[in-house]
Amino acid sequence: MPNRTVFFVSDGTGITAETFGNSILAQFAGKPRHVRRPFIDTPDKAHRWCARSTTRPTPRAAGRSSS
Repeated sequence: MPNRTVFFVSDGTGITAETFGNSILAQFAGKPRHVRRPFIDTPDKAHRWCARSTTRPTPRAAGRSSS
């Protein structure tokens, strides 16, 4: 798998979404960078986050990076 970033977007803490996503990703080769975005609980927050994430790279410090 080429260098990829996986975003776990959730209206809560994102822990369940990340756990579920990790179980799916375990079926594939490669280790993508993980970025958790918790508390995205309104359409406005989702639109703002999507606009921001497509206009500039997301720094590693902004999300949780798995090893």
